[in-house]
Amino acid sequence: RNNEKKQLNLHRHLRSTGLSELASDTLSETLPVLDGTYTEEPEIERLMEMRTLIDRLNIRVNLLGHHISNTVPITGALPDDKTAILREFDKAIAEFPEEELKSYRSRIWHL
Repeated sequence: RNNEKKQLNLHRHLRSTGLSELASDTLSETLPVLDGTYTEEPEIERLMEMRTLIDRLNIRVNLLGHHISNTVPITGALPDDKTAILREFDKAIAEFPEEELKSYRSRIWHL
């Protein structure tokens, strides 16, 4: 019952921010986060998810992802820079082993 209430609150929050359509398919997948059984995904999977998101965006938007916590820092404007940004993700996914990406993130003490 408690998880249902948390899930409903999360759904209300997402709807209020306009993200409900984007997150509706994964809302049921948030239960592990809510009940404490969540396991972090591999770094390569994070890169693949971010690549997929950017690839599917069909709006004009500035991406400012040049932050120390990003293993692939990106900055650009969609749709103009989409091809170059996707190429950077493809390169990182192909060239960097999981262990190296994980090691990088583990050295960032404030995450």
